[in-house]
Amino acid sequence: MILDPGDPNYVWLTDPARPGVGLRVLVTQAPEWKAALEQTVYRVRQRSTPIVLADVRQSREGDLVGWTETDQQRDALR
Repeated sequence: MILDPGDPNYVWLTDPARPGVGLRVLVTQAPEWKAALEQTVYRVRQRSTPIVLADVRQSREGDLVGWTETDQQRDALR
């Protein structure tokens, strides 16, 4: 059996707060992924190199831009 993957420009968008509500959306711009990393630099007197405290990288974040096809879909995103 071969399954047709469909149009790669469409994605299924789900709200984590309401997992039962899903919506098929046309993606117009893919996210530019960024992973936040919090760190602090301490410059200590009489020390040639600074002390750097760094946390682990956070999960990736980005903005997904998409279009809805109907007014009902647009209202469902609110």
